[in-house]
Amino acid sequence: MTSEKCWMCGELATTREHQIKKTDLKLMSQGVSFKKGDRLIKTLNNGKKSFIQGLDSKEVKYKKNLCGYCNNTRSEPWDKAYEALMNFAYKNHITIARDRKINLKLVYGANVKKAKMDLFKYFAKAFGCAINEINDEVPSVIFDVINEKSFDGKIFFINISACEELLEKNPMLDGFAGCSNLESLNEKESGKPVSYRWAQNLGWLVISYFYNLKNIDGEIPWSGKSKSIEFSNFSILKINT
Repeated sequence: MTSEKCWMCGELATTREHQIKKTDLKLMSQGVSFKKGDRLIKTLNNGKKSFIQGLDSKEVKYKKNLCGYCNNTRSEPWDKAYEALMNFAYKNHITIARDRKINLKLVYGANVKKAKMDLFKYFAKAFGCAINEINDEVPSVIFDVINEKSFDGKIFFINISACEELLEKNPMLDGFAGCSNLESLNEKESGKPVSYRWAQNLGWLVISYFYNLKNIDGEIPWSGKSKSIEFSNFSILKINT
């Protein structure tokens, strides 16, 4: 069972964060009524399926993990930065698929300096929620990011890539959204996790999260500092001991 405390601040957790952003689900479900016979389907890795009866269904949320302030007022600018990125990607999917990069100045304009860090805070929030869900301790670097402290972008970073198989089937950024299992590498003596990898995707667009993983071939790290996010080639990575 997950902690009943907000993992960000320690107050009572009263809200449940979406595993897949609600605005992403909205993009995925255009034209879906959510009435019987017209609902989204959630499929787990073991093949188990369940119906999603609405955008706020418990099937697309974590257990209670954040207080109302942290999940709303505090992180609203981060959510808005992510929503702006995905709306831009959705509208410009052909150009992005061709160029394999996203110029954040085109997304945020004159506000790019602040917005790109808000975007990275969103990724830190999303990653923290995934780690908290399995009762692991959220790494200190995640708190450094969201609290605007100095952090090592080589320890925690994200990468965006294109899944060629999905892109060939459907160049639009719709039809499928999901999350991977949170993979971890544990220390042999203590059994405690020392590295993580996780991924989310909207159609063929894959966002991969990395903590304390080095020498990953083909990945182009982004940690909120560059005004351009360069894509890498998507590959399924297994974390091996």
